[in-house]
Amino acid sequence: MEAELKTKYLSILAWPFLFIFGNIWLVLIFLGNLIPHKKIKAGTKFLAMESFKAKVITYYNAPGTFGFKCVIPKDFVLIAKENSRFGIIFECIPENIKEFEEQFIPKRTKNDPKFSGYRIHLKVRDIGKNIKEI
Repeated sequence: MEAELKTKYLSILAWPFLFIFGNIWLVLIFLGNLIPHKKIKAGTKFLAMESFKAKVITYYNAPGTFGFKCVIPKDFVLIAKENSRFGIIFECIPENIKEFEEQFIPKRTKNDPKFSGYRIHLKVRDIGKNIKEI
């Protein structure tokens, strides 16, 4: 009888731990949202304080996306395209689109009939380090 009671109480105490560790990704997302993040609003402008590497994602009117890294030059202005979702990465477009495309987007990519655009992915931690809000 005593062993049954111990087992019963242990199982009652164990279920929250099993639930939490069984759904660890949900818990991590929940905890991550509790940490304050810098929210970036669409239309916010940023100035490159120095040259730095960034990732460019190209989109197509077909399945799949591709990307490449480029060096954003000093004094280049970028505009946040959408509100940041989780406060880690946000998407930008260059203020001077024509200049950026001539300098960085390969001709075969631009000339592809399925090419539909691109976004520059920046990290929130770049703010104050590589870019500044203007």
